[in-house]
Amino acid sequence: MHTPYQFFSYFVSDDILSNIVEQNNLYSIHQVILHALNTTPVEIKRFMGINYLMSVIKYPNVRMYWGIYASPRIIAAMTRNRHEKIRQFLHINNNNEMSRCRNT
Repeated sequence: MHTPYQFFSYFVSDDILSNIVEQNNLYSIHQVILHALNTTPVEIKRFMGINYLMSVIKYPNVRMYWGIYASPRIIAAMTRNRHEKIRQFLHINNNNEMSRCRNT
């Protein structure tokens, strides 16, 4: 593994990304009537990459990454509003499946 992307792809398969996309989109529909998030695997990879950069370059507020101290890589990858929307609805598991597991 020579690049951070190769390292990431080793641990996060396309199946995992597809599941995250599906659960985010489902959760957004349940939370906001008639407004699906409509994420894609590429967008989730960008979101995760942005969050990785944020863990290395620390600012006191998330919005600062798009403000006067903005990182060109982050700005090019995703808008601040889109990042906030994905962060708001980030969901990995289906709540309906989880409630069925608890009841058994």
